[in-house]
Amino acid sequence: YGKATSSVPLKIQFAEVGSSFGPETVSRYLDSTKKTICIAGSLDENFGTQLSEQLGSLAKTYPVTLFGMPTWDNFNFSRSEFSGLEVVYSSPFYYSRTINPLSNRLTEDFTNRMSTKPSDMFYRGYETMLRFAILLLDTKKDVASNLSRKGNTVFTTFDIQPVFKDRSAMTLDYFENKNLYFIKVAGGVKNILW
Repeated sequence: YGKATSSVPLKIQFAEVGSSFGPETVSRYLDSTKKTICIAGSLDENFGTQLSEQLGSLAKTYPVTLFGMPTWDNFNFSRSEFSGLEVVYSSPFYYSRTINPLSNRLTEDFTNRMSTKPSDMFYRGYETMLRFAILLLDTKKDVASNLSRKGNTVFTTFDIQPVFKDRSAMTLDYFENKNLYFIKVAGGVKNILW
């Protein structure tokens, strides 16, 4: 709303570090006097782990916030290699198991039956099946035209919208969940940003 009165040029540097690199490779791109935002544009979990470990080892000298991919939701950022590193990644799902009575009950039942705690994939499967089963029961055969309907929220909010191959001809390509959560991990603790 309104015009910006001043602008600060954004300093962006692209770096391709390859598949095997160490802290000395990464540190060439960092500045110890300023906070660096590092965006890792790779879905490869091994690369993401390696980059996080290298940046974590440099975090005391070089303040960094690392933006990663949704596949990083499975990383164990409580490990000592990541201490001092701030990580942000996006996910279409977010489960706060401390405030939801249903997830608490599911965790308890799962743990009693399986002798282990459920992963996020358990919750994803549960909520996806419940949400779309209810939608199928409500709409009978007309599920596709009701996918963007709000409601039937189990744990997370969905915003499923059509994506068109050709908008002028209204040629449908696929449906996509447009709702994303941005999760920040610092000191091994996950918090939702927005």
